[in-house]
Amino acid sequence: MKITSHELKKLYEKIAEEIHHRKLDTISFENDYYWAVSLDDRENLSKDPQLTVGSLRDDIEGLKDILSEDRVLSVVDINRFANILIVIGQKMFPSPLDQPLDT
Repeated sequence: MKITSHELKKLYEKIAEEIHHRKLDTISFENDYYWAVSLDDRENLSKDPQLTVGSLRDDIEGLKDILSEDRVLSVVDINRFANILIVIGQKMFPSPLDQPLDT
């Protein structure tokens, strides 16, 4: 499996265009906490992963620090960005299972 940096850039641009098209200039997050799997457990399918609790607030604050400081990106920053993209995707394309049942 491979993907090029050019392909990643094009994918990010498409996602950003869709967010803009939907007029999601500011995105609010109702829930702060989420289940997270450690990087060590992520690809080890031979055992059950140990879940930890992640925080969107911490993710957002950490990423905003990058914008205001001159520092090198880390794997943690990329994971933070991925966590935020997951929630944005859920907001843009909600699962029918997340919808209230008609009674």
